[in-house]
Amino acid sequence: MIAQQLKTIDGTLSIQLPSQLQEVTLGQLMQMQQVNPLTDLDAISILSGTAVDDLKTLRILMTLMYLPKPCSRYQTR
Repeated sequence: MIAQQLKTIDGTLSIQLPSQLQEVTLGQLMQMQQVNPLTDLDAISILSGTAVDDLKTLRILMTLMYLPKPCSRYQTR
């Protein structure tokens, strides 16, 4: 298992994901087959047991972190 502590808008979120196929349960595989279409967030949610809404807060935060910084000539004083 891969364990990560990730920063979110509200604090931190602990996520554990299987790193090997033998760590994935039959129930998780069946649940992934039922979701159509299966997105990355859906798969991570099923495999980690973390709600999709919680994962979306991580996605928003990551997007904000990687926005290009404004050029200094456009900054107001």
